Amino acid sequence: MNTKTNSSKGINKIIFLILFVVLSFGVVKCKELAGLLPYGSEIMTGIEAIDKLVDVYDAYNREFTPQEEYYIGRTVAASLLKKRRLYGTGDSGLEKYISKIGHTLAMTSDRPETYQGYRFIVLNSRSVNAFAVPSGFIFVTTGLIKTASNEDELAGAIAHEVNHIVLRHPTTSISDAQKNEAVSNLVKFGAGKALSSDKALANLTGLFGGIVDEVNKSVLNGYDAQKEKDADLASVKLLVDAGYNPKGLSSMLRKLKKGGGIHGDPNVRAQNVDNLISSYKGKVPNILTYRSNRFKSLIK
Repeated sequence: MNTKTNSSKGINKIIFLILFVVLSFGVVKCKELAGLLPYGSEIMTGIEAIDKLVDVYDAYNREFTPQEEYYIGRTVAASLLKKRRLYGTGDSGLEKYISKIGHTLAMTSDRPETYQGYRFIVLNSRSVNAFAVPSGFIFVTTGLIKTASNEDELAGAIAHEVNHIVLRHPTTSISDAQKNEAVSNLVKFGAGKALSSDKALANLTGLFGGIVDEVNKSVLNGYDAQKEKDADLASVKLLVDAGYNPKGLSSMLRKLKKGGGIHGDPNVRAQNVDNLISSYKGKVPNILTYRSNRFKSLIK
């Protein structure tokens, strides 16, 4: 039996007990304590490193501020536009029409405002799709617009994207990715390096570098099945509240083909929407004639 080792362990336990009590009650400062204990410098170095890592984790374990969300969204939107053509400058009848539908839905939603407001942007693309980017940048392709048979179907597709913003799906996905990367970096650099190397700490606090790529993947490939379902089902109430027939959404979903940028199985999603509509307790609006006529006059 190694009595010397056991004795050292006992002393260490006493040291850490004293350390805990002294720090808890603020009797002395960390730097003062380092000179009072055996191996005090090494102990306090570890504590300071842990404090820094906790600060880093706390910074990335919160929701983004509206301003942060806006700048992330603006950067992602610019990235998307590098490979896609705008339909126009925003002044055409079609662009104003899409914006009017979008803002009607946004103002009726549970999140009627974002920092700098919602923006509904028409892309000149045969691809049948729509994208929701952080802070309310919503893209709709001419391919999707032409696929719709009436305004209620078009509103259904846009309502789905609005609800991604309402439910904060883009930024929630970013936050999850950040946390995973933060943990990976903590393991990679270690507590000691995080204290001794400013570069290592900068790597921990510089996680925004991968955000654009993460959001692009989520926007283009879709969110997880539950997020897509949540956006679909939330759109039923939103459409009803805005005066649209929610069957427009399920009808639009059935026109889409699985894959090619379409998120999930459209037929399964449509059935989920119809199931909710069938049990909806409020009055479901009819398709309004003036909206149908407006749609026909603008969509060639």
